[in-house]
Amino acid sequence: MHIIVYDLNGNIVKKCEIPEQVNGYEYEVRACKRAILDGKLECEEIPHDETLTILKHMDNLRKEWGVVYPFE
Repeated sequence: MHIIVYDLNGNIVKKCEIPEQVNGYEYEVRACKRAILDGKLECEEIPHDETLTILKHMDNLRKEWGVVYPFE
């Protein structure tokens, strides 16, 4: 499977090979594996501070929408 990028004249600029996906989490698993093998404590693709920012946004939206999980 691949993605082809064209310029405005229809010329191929780049061809990227991409792996088949099963559930969409493959990129996250690969990034985590790379970080672990490199001895890192976080992934460069999504650092901890960015993850926390996203989670805060999600918590604020849940509060705004009145979503409460049974275990809360």
